[in-house]
Amino acid sequence: MSLRHPHSGNGVAAVRIYGPKVDFDRGPAVAFNVFDWKGEKIDPALVQKLADRNNISLSVGNLQHIWFPDKHEEEKVKASETVRSKKNR
Repeated sequence: MSLRHPHSGNGVAAVRIYGPKVDFDRGPAVAFNVFDWKGEKIDPALVQKLADRNNISLSVGNLQHIWFPDKHEEEKVKASETVRSKKNR
């Protein structure tokens, strides 16, 4: 959680882990996103491909029925649009 991009102006976090901060409360699965030096989320499929190349086992999943606090309104809108577009396929 303390991993930061060295060349970003304000020390952008490289990884955001979701869920409890205490390891033993998280369980066997960990939900996270990886970010570039600009703070933009890297596509999870790309993260999985890069992990596979380095013999790291990851899987991509979609969370449903998630509660979003008001401060994450932009992420809520993006997630909703993604779910709607997948349903319309």
